[in-house]
Amino acid sequence: MQNRLTMMTALMFVMILSLVGLPAPAPATHAQTDELCFAETGYCISGRIRQYWQLYGGLPVFGFPISAQGEAQIEDQVLTVQWFERNRLELHPANPRPFDVLIGRIGVERLEQQGRDWQAFPRETEERPGCRFFPETGQNVCGEILAAWRANGLELDGVVGFIERENLALYGLPISPLIEEELDGRRYQVQWFERARFELHPENAPPFNVLLGRLGAEVRNAASVSTDLLVDVRGDDFAFVPEQLNVAPAIAVNITFLNTAQSYPHNWVLLNTGDLSVAQEFNTAAGRAGRANNFLPPDQSLVLAASTVLNPGAFEVISFTTPTDGGDYLYICTVPGHFAAGMYGVLSVR
Repeated sequence: MQNRLTMMTALMFVMILSLVGLPAPAPATHAQTDELCFAETGYCISGRIRQYWQLYGGLPVFGFPISAQGEAQIEDQVLTVQWFERNRLELHPANPRPFDVLIGRIGVERLEQQGRDWQAFPRETEERPGCRFFPETGQNVCGEILAAWRANGLELDGVVGFIERENLALYGLPISPLIEEELDGRRYQVQWFERARFELHPENAPPFNVLLGRLGAEVRNAASVSTDLLVDVRGDDFAFVPEQLNVAPAIAVNITFLNTAQSYPHNWVLLNTGDLSVAQEFNTAAGRAGRANNFLPPDQSLVLAASTVLNPGAFEVISFTTPTDGGDYLYICTVPGHFAAGMYGVLSVR
């Protein structure tokens, strides 16, 4: 509730200043020519995602950015994405504009996280007075939520104002009736859509009586509680599989390291650096420590997490919390000769 009120207050302040002819405070700073940065969250938007964010709703529709741009596994694809308070924007460069940026089906994803099947919601068979009926999902959208749904969309026809297919392109179809749910300790009427959750807030003056739920933050936070990952090796080729792991900051991670090599022992050591030269120096010191010390030097200030040295066929679960600072962190095998042969990878924290 605090986040909603903070943003609502900021937007109302900007509107009031514009009405009385005073300059409104800049909501963001330009760190570079193409970047728009927000002190509220410490993240910037740039390139095509910035263009899309500005064209199709900005703060009221998408909210502040809550991550940097980075790669993520979305269904069966690895995509460049950026998370916002209310959604996730995905780059699909092979698509024509404006579909080269797609909005995540965040409404469906959040319900799935909660163990709720949207297809199990009650359905209707006809339109009610003053409503718009969607036979595709058996749902009516009415009143203030219908007005808010129609107020924004993707510009597809070059004509001022939004037609229904443009509303659909932004928010998707309704997937629930108007229902009551608890949000921030209070009961509100909400309606779920494929890409949004519309919430009725009668305590607020229009236009803030209808707010979009912070689904981007909810989905990302729920997915970031803990992550279970598997790392193994590519036979006797001195290579980790995979050579890059993508994780969120400050989450609990359990990595099962499996030595599937036929002939060689290996370990998995995560370092607080992305610099290969620094990793090389650490690896040299680790080699001198010997097998009895799992090829880890006395000074382990650079180590974020590590396994023991595993013989072929053995495995070990390594549990740790990812760094709070985004960036690339090297993981290496410190068994002598293995790092030099190319046995390292990157933990990408975004």
